[in-house]
Amino acid sequence: MREHAGRLQLSLAPLVALILVATLSIDFLSAYIRHTEAGLGCRDWPACYGQIGESIARVEQPGIARHALAPDPLAKRAHRLLATGLVVMVLLLLHRGRQRGALAGFEAQIPLLMAALLLVRAVVWPGGSLKARPGVATCNLLGGMALAALSWRLLLGLRRSARVVSSVRLRRLTRIALGLLVLQLALGAWVSANFAGLACGGLLDCAAPANAGTDSVPAAFWYFRELALDADGRVPTTAGSVAIHVAHHAGACLAAFALLAAGVQALRERVPRHVVLPVLALLLAQLGLGAFMVSASLPLPLVLAHSTVAALLLLALMRLDYTLQPASAERRS
Repeated sequence: MREHAGRLQLSLAPLVALILVATLSIDFLSAYIRHTEAGLGCRDWPACYGQIGESIARVEQPGIARHALAPDPLAKRAHRLLATGLVVMVLLLLHRGRQRGALAGFEAQIPLLMAALLLVRAVVWPGGSLKARPGVATCNLLGGMALAALSWRLLLGLRRSARVVSSVRLRRLTRIALGLLVLQLALGAWVSANFAGLACGGLLDCAAPANAGTDSVPAAFWYFRELALDADGRVPTTAGSVAIHVAHHAGACLAAFALLAAGVQALRERVPRHVVLPVLALLLAQLGLGAFMVSASLPLPLVLAHSTVAALLLLALMRLDYTLQPASAERRS
């Protein structure tokens, strides 16, 4: 019976791996479409950044509306095709996962959670055209990241990745780092959705311009807020935009410190290096990309690389967390 269950689990692993690859590809394409529509990479940068008035009003005209707010049609077609395939694969996983012995415990609930996430995104995604509603874009981005995280967690369980006994201190440090990283991902999504990427001209250059709008700092973090546009249909830089960017910088410092502490402690406890080193390497890459991206005024390739490395860092940290096993669990096994 146990051997049969093991074979069933191994047979599900390729399907879950395909779901993970498809989800990461969709997240990348979504980031490309969203950032292109925000104006990144346009001809008259940075004047076109956040100029969403044309797309909201559905005006057909040359210039910014065409070159800044219109991503490659091939990217949108690929996004729709992958999204359709993802739905089919998750439904297939849901069906096969219900076979007796295929999944157990929390892992048995993951296909249901994935299907629920797809349902929520199907409801929220059409609102992506409402670019003046940052909560919609943030919900879509975090939903895609959560779907990737769930598929990765299921894949780790199906492949029965090796686990090592660890201290309570290391497990707590890793969970704290994981929580701070998720918070930082949410702050990054909020920066993008609020078109606050240029609110800071550098790591230490964060100050609202003299002609900044009247957007208050508390209102900048209100989920149901609606962005105000200036006379040119552009999202202006305000004190709230600066506060969002500063919060993202502060979150990066806290998350980096926690990740570094967890990584160093894991190396001290002789956790396999192939589990720990990817976390530290991706952390350094992410910090470098973030600093260079801000100082270079958000070049599109660096912004896409920054979001991709963030997703990979989340998966690497989840692998470290999964690898850590309390001593009591080893005795029970």
